[in-house]
Amino acid sequence: MSSSTFGSSSMNATKGAFAYYAANNSIIVSGHDQNQAIAEFPVPAILDVPTMAELNISSPPTQNFRNMLNIQVNPDGIDRINGMIVIDGQLILNAEKWYAAGGGSGDTTLVLRDANNIGGEVDGYYKLTGGAHSGGYLSSIPAEWQSSFGGSEYMTGWSSVNSIFSRYSIGPSLWAFDHATLLANSQQSGAITATAYMDFPYAGTNYLDPGGLRIGTDPASAMWNYRSTAVYGFIVPGTRTFACFGGSAGILDGIGYKITQDTGNLCSGYCPYTASDVYSYYWLFDVQEILDATEVHSPRPYEYGAIDIPFDGSGAYPPIGGSYDPASGVLYLMLAARKAEPPYSRYDRMPVFVTYQVN
Repeated sequence: MSSSTFGSSSMNATKGAFAYYAANNSIIVSGHDQNQAIAEFPVPAILDVPTMAELNISSPPTQNFRNMLNIQVNPDGIDRINGMIVIDGQLILNAEKWYAAGGGSGDTTLVLRDANNIGGEVDGYYKLTGGAHSGGYLSSIPAEWQSSFGGSEYMTGWSSVNSIFSRYSIGPSLWAFDHATLLANSQQSGAITATAYMDFPYAGTNYLDPGGLRIGTDPASAMWNYRSTAVYGFIVPGTRTFACFGGSAGILDGIGYKITQDTGNLCSGYCPYTASDVYSYYWLFDVQEILDATEVHSPRPYEYGAIDIPFDGSGAYPPIGGSYDPASGVLYLMLAARKAEPPYSRYDRMPVFVTYQVN
């Protein structure tokens, strides 16, 4: 994507929240982390090429960046957009405070009433049931599963992505929510009902891997550990699979806290002892097992592990956001911003988008 500034921000140093907008064949995306503004970019022709230099660069945005989080009164200091989805021409945005020292849930959600007018009316803040456990990625529930999820057509979820680990689901969560109340514009703010079907609270040992939160030079849990982040999840139509994508680390040589890595890098938080012990990652859950579980923290993935994604730098630049288009069956993943290669300036930190045709 272009590294230029358009309106109030640019795509440099984005943290990954975006939504594919099928009506316009575009993406609505959050820009630089310091601005938390969104813009709409057209999707260029998708190419299968071996190098980043050969990838297509998006044209300038059809809608320039506009800050979204301080349009409305922002009593909780929300400062990080986590996820987006376009439903019936309206854009739902989930967001949170990146460093919530008190660990509270607070506000989670805004609605841009016309996705074709980023400068237009925005309502919220709303509070999703579940707070930081639910206020992240957003995706549709396939028609064949909607009755099983209480008639809900859309789901939301999140995991331990940002600071203050204990406020999160320690594993990918799945919450069905009441999108109709949001879209009906029947309330300007307040609670939005969401129901947990899979969630891994920090309290007790209800984590995805109850023994996974350990530090030291022994291999970290390959299922879930301090460096595991699920940034997008969706139910694959025509299957029983809830697929989640993100990153993990420390699988070979362990994880430490504020350690010096083998490269001499001093970490500011949890990180792998071996700097190259990092991975793009996936987790696959059985939807029926999720529905049949007696406790929301009971399900376990039937498959998980490292995934080889083009241009992810052998796991150094894992997925930081995603969006699935049910109409085309295409999964869009944004990879972490990295030091740019030509034709960009060496000072740029630009993301790369990869796509998968889901069969």
